[in-house]
Amino acid sequence: ISISLGETVLQEKTGYKPVLKIVAQSYFELGKYEEARKTLGTYYEKDNTDASVAYMLWVVNEKLREYILANIYLGKALELWYSPSISVRRQLIHNFYLLENDENMLQAFSDMVEEEESIEADDLGLAIYYHILHEKLLQAGIWSKKWQELFPENGDFYAYEGWILREQWKLQEAASVLQKGVSVETNNPFLLI
Repeated sequence: ISISLGETVLQEKTGYKPVLKIVAQSYFELGKYEEARKTLGTYYEKDNTDASVAYMLWVVNEKLREYILANIYLGKALELWYSPSISVRRQLIHNFYLLENDENMLQAFSDMVEEEESIEADDLGLAIYYHILHEKLLQAGIWSKKWQELFPENGDFYAYEGWILREQWKLQEAASVLQKGVSVETNNPFLLI
């Protein structure tokens, strides 16, 4: 009904942005992603400064598995200060992962860690984990130490530091850090492994 009514209004008042949003959202809810993308594209041609439309274009392109376009619109949503930006950053990282674009994924992790105020321990843990896997040990080590101070009760950050030290063949230091972590969180499986 909303699509039908919206299309009728748009015949009389083409480019009416509030109705374009409603029609696009309705198409999306019905799983008609191509139509949603086309309608949002019409809106975006008229106004490319609406962060919510850039975000919706990301979602639609994500559903259509158009990850490169999705990343373009995610970037635009961040540029326009979509809030909460942490959710946009997480998805951007995920898309780079799906595209196997490790360099951009690591940069997106760095941007998130350095710029987000609402970052959570799990976000940082993933950033450290992927930096270790890609042998970016210096940055991973800086973050693991910083976040031990901010989350002293979370043993994972001691485990990450221990892993980094082990990769550097600093085995005594690694054992010491891991023991400290176990004293903080006795049953943390990551530390125990």
